[in-house]
Amino acid sequence: MVPTDEAAEQPDSVAERAELREMLTAQVAALPERERVVVVLHHVQGLGYGEIAHMLEQPIGTVKANVHRGVQRLRVAMDALGEWR
Repeated sequence: MVPTDEAAEQPDSVAERAELREMLTAQVAALPERERVVVVLHHVQGLGYGEIAHMLEQPIGTVKANVHRGVQRLRVAMDALGEWR
């Protein structure tokens, strides 16, 4: 569910988003480096797989696999922390 503008401005909503952001940041930092780097480049910086592969001098399949593994690891970690969706 997408929050309405009014709900998004409520202090409790702002606090929940900040808490979620902190939890996610900590979990991203805990990823193995090979996964953390590609997850940040792809999902935070918005780079494509080809760009990342060129930048890191890795095969595109390796980049895709590491992004997939990193995202899966984040899902498991966030699920273990409780209801966050």
